Parts: sequence; structure tokens; C-alpha cells
Amino acid sequence: MIETEVKHKIQNKKELQKTEEKIKKIAEYKKTETEHNIVFDSPDFSLRKKGFLLRLRKDSKNTLTFKSKIKSKKFKKRQETEFQVKNFNQTKKIIEKIGFFPAFVYEKKRKYFDFKGTEIQIDELPFIGFYLEIEGTEKGIIKAEKELNLKEKNRITTNYLQLFVNWKKKHKRNEKNMIFK
Repeated sequence: MIETEVKHKIQNKKELQKTEEKIKKIAEYKKTETEHNIVFDSPDFSLRKKGFLLRLRKDSKNTLTFKSKIKSKKFKKRQETEFQVKNFNQTKKIIEKIGFFPAFVYEKKRKYFDFKGTEIQIDELPFIGFYLEIEGTEKGIIKAEKELNLKEKNRITTNYLQLFVNWKKKHKRNEKNMIFK
């Protein structure tokens, strides 16, 4: 499956409230979940260097995901393969036994909304704050952005790891992972 998405930064709690009010006018609320994510890599970081992502996620289910980059200027696109696993801890052990290690651990609280088949999510992440993520077809993303008065020039196609790295540089911090305390 090809995943297509964009993010928009939500600057503060006041903007968060206004954004959520706008979303509720055009989209149906689905659920809220807290995610625990482990991104794995090889000791030489060969997955990251190749633009690959191997992630194990725990929320209401356990999901193993592999992603590879697809070039796109206006959207974040990835070839994505994912499936449910029964046991999070056993899956983590298997991944580690074949030579991968937890390179980055991050958590987020996510609210899901459905806008005519396009997913709109509000993410809260430690340190880096709030983001609006829109995932679907290019046309669906553009339509959702238009309905929410979001500008294409403000799109973010960077992943949360890189946003965290940028935040650490800006604030001269050395946290390894992005987890709630």
C-alpha cells in the first residue's frame, strides 16, 4: 500500500482548540489512542540510510510496519507493509534476535477523525507538541486542507524522528527518546 500524508504544526493549546473545533464541523470523530512506538535499525543504521523504517507499535493492537520512501515534493509518500502481531514483547525479542536494536522510541496521543474517507489526526507528542496529520489520497488531503483553511506552503513532510532531532538541536537537549514522563 502507498501511504500519502502531510502534517501541519499546531502552535499552542489555543490553536489546538480552534483546530479541533474546525475538524469536528467537517469530520466524524472516531477514537483516541495512546501509542508506544519502537523504531528498529541495524548497528550501522543501514535502514535509516536507505530510507527504510521498521516499526513496532502498541496501541489498542500491536502492529509491525515496514516503510520505504517514495519521492514526492508536496506529500510524504511511503510504500507501506504492515500487519497485526499477537504479542508485542515476543515480536520485539524476535526483531532484536535477528540483529536489529531499538534505535528510537516515541509515544504520541492521537485523535482520529474521518473526513469522507480521508483520515485527519491530531497528535500530541512529548517535547515537540501538537501536529495535525492528514492521510489519504492527494485529492482527499487537498480537500481537507481547503476545508480547514490550511496552506500548502505550511505542509510538513518530515517524520517525527527528524522533527525531534531538529527540536533537540534548537533547544540544546540530549534526550534519546520522545516519551511521556
